[in-house]
Amino acid sequence: LRTYPAPELTNMGDYLADMMALVPAESYGVVFGGHGSAWIPAGGSLTPKGAGYPGGEYPLGQAPLPGAEVTRYFGESGCMFDIADIASHMESTGRHFDYVIFDDCFMSNIESLYDMRRAADYIISSPCEIMGNGFPYRTVIPQLFTDGGRGRDLEAVCRAFHDFYTSYTYPSGCVTLTVCGQMDAMAAAAQALYAGATGDYDRDALQTYEPLVDHLFYDFRQHAEALSRDEVLTDEFRRQFDRTFPASCRLHTESYYSAYNRAMNPIEYYSGVSVSEPAEVYVDENRATAWYRATH
Repeated sequence: LRTYPAPELTNMGDYLADMMALVPAESYGVVFGGHGSAWIPAGGSLTPKGAGYPGGEYPLGQAPLPGAEVTRYFGESGCMFDIADIASHMESTGRHFDYVIFDDCFMSNIESLYDMRRAADYIISSPCEIMGNGFPYRTVIPQLFTDGGRGRDLEAVCRAFHDFYTSYTYPSGCVTLTVCGQMDAMAAAAQALYAGATGDYDRDALQTYEPLVDHLFYDFRQHAEALSRDEVLTDEFRRQFDRTFPASCRLHTESYYSAYNRAMNPIEYYSGVSVSEPAEVYVDENRATAWYRATH
C-alpha cells in the first residue's frame, strides 16, 4: 500500500496519518506490540546484577539470562522512541485516539501514562514484563468491536488478558486500565500529598515490578501512602487513584515472571502502576520527567 525509502522510522505521526488516510474511520485505537522500557530515555540501559548474570549491559526488558522465556519491550536497537515523542507524534495527526494498548513490558508507569494523557482516552498496560505471547488477541479483538463494531469493552479486554495468563504455563498476567481524563487530577492529588510528606519510609518494603538488585519500578500507590503523614490527603489520593485507575481493571496473578531472573516473583501489593522516584538509578532523568516536575 505504501513504500518508504528510508528504513529509519523518525516520525511515527507520519505513519499513523498514512494509515488513517488509507483506512478512514470515525474513530481509532492503537495497539503497540513489541518491546517497552517504560519512561527510560530511548537507548537507556541497566546493568542487572542478579545471580547468574553473564555481565555487560542490556536495554531494559531484554532477557539477560540464558534460557529465559521471551518477554517484551518497545523499540529495537537503532529505532527507539521516547514516550513523550510517541505522545507528540500521535497528537500531530490531529486525531484523538479512543485507546492505546501497550502490548509491551513495564508501560503501566506513572511517568509514561502522564506523558500520554492527551493522546488517548484510555490506556491499557502492564507494570511488569509481558510474556512473549503478548495479549490474547483471539479473545481481545472481539471486545474492541462490540455492538456490531460501534463499541468497545476495555474492562473485558483487561479480563481477557488476565484470564489467559492465569492458566498459562507461566501464570504471569498483570494489567491496568488508565482513564487519561483523570491524570491531571491525579497529578494534583499526588502533588498535595508529596508537599506534606516526610520522606521517611522503608524503600525495601515496597513492592517492585522487576527483580533487579538496583530496583527501578516500585508500586506507585504504595510509595505515596508510605510517604504520607496526612490521612485527609491520603484519602483524597486514594479516591483519585481509583477514579484514574478503576479497581475492576487492576488485575494481577499471584506473581509475575521476569527474564531477569528466569523466575516467578511474588506480588504482595498491587496497585497496577509503577513509579521510579524511589530508585537510585536514573535519578536525574526521572526528575526531568513531566510527571516529576508536575508533582514536585
